[in-house]
Amino acid sequence: MSYSAPYPPNFSAPYPPGAGSNGFPVEEKKKKKSRWVLPVTIVVVALLAALLGGFLGVKTATDGNDGYTNVLEAPITPSDPDNKKPAPVGSVQAVAEKVLPSVVSIQVGAGGRQTGFGSGVILSEDGLIMTNAHVVNNATDIAIVTNENRIVQARLVGIDPVSDIAVVKARVNSGLQPIELGSSANLAVGQPVVAVGAPLGLSGTVTSGIISALNRPVHVADRSGRGSDTVMNAIQTDAAINPGNSGGALVDMNGRLIGINSAIITLGGMENPFGMESPGGNIGLGFAIPVNQAHRIAKQLAEGKTVRHPVIGVKVIPSADPLGSEIVSVVSGSAADKAGLRAGQVIVKVDGRALDPVDGLVAYVRSKAPGDVIKVTVQSKGGGNQKTVDVTVGAARN
Repeated sequence: MSYSAPYPPNFSAPYPPGAGSNGFPVEEKKKKKSRWVLPVTIVVVALLAALLGGFLGVKTATDGNDGYTNVLEAPITPSDPDNKKPAPVGSVQAVAEKVLPSVVSIQVGAGGRQTGFGSGVILSEDGLIMTNAHVVNNATDIAIVTNENRIVQARLVGIDPVSDIAVVKARVNSGLQPIELGSSANLAVGQPVVAVGAPLGLSGTVTSGIISALNRPVHVADRSGRGSDTVMNAIQTDAAINPGNSGGALVDMNGRLIGINSAIITLGGMENPFGMESPGGNIGLGFAIPVNQAHRIAKQLAEGKTVRHPVIGVKVIPSADPLGSEIVSVVSGSAADKAGLRAGQVIVKVDGRALDPVDGLVAYVRSKAPGDVIKVTVQSKGGGNQKTVDVTVGAARN
């Protein structure tokens, strides 16, 4: 950027005493003894300045390269010994070192060709692995790739599309490192987190960010790209998540599992390497299934049980006055019926929290376990008659 002075420099300033029109001192012929002093002084100062300048120039040229003027001639500097020391507790590096051995890449296929990829979290030394249902749904061939690039065949143990959780079993007897479980009960917005998985098939990828929001109702798309009936009460994060991260780990800064990465929101689409339509890349809106819910479902699947989905027994539609979920009907004998909820009432809060109409209510109830007690606040359509009742969450009839 150039700069121009608003006015020309002032050369008309008064000359100093004893100066001529050129600004330099006027020589006085009578003072002959001093006529050589000034020139000699100038020469001495000039020599000292040259010597000092040369010294500084050489020092500047050699600082930082041990005297080499061409770094191509210098040896490679040894790495910092501190890099081999244990990573600081609570750092992303420490979390990565702990979690990477417990997360795998999953490759799926059908009809002899690879059809997709995802991630998984190791649950047991003998090969139980949790992932998303949409990663392995309709797959006839499943393989896992460990953090040591060991490829192992796997089989499907159980799958629950409603919660988007599945469990597979790798063909190993031991040697895998299970992840440490955390809790999703007391998470906080702004809390730092780390995501580990295989975005776009790039196994062992680590990203970091924060929890951006909690209790976010999110529809998970099925493998065709269309919406499904899966609605999760998600942890929202800005840690970079891309296609292939599904089924991977979202962990806290102690390396404990707090969620299963499952979905992203994007501004466009992209074609994945296997020809099927996939969501576009990360824009800072990723979503994970809370671990308390995922663990409960995975345990039932691993034990070969039928998954018990939590319900309260109401059919609802969106309501604007008041804002909430209007009860259209109540299943006879259900948890809602036993609690005294009736058609025409509007559910405005659950456990003191206002929820998005319908999706918010469904997602929140699904995050609970059958037998949990929730406080449901209802009021009449149009307002008034507000009351709060305890509802013991029931289980859907399969």
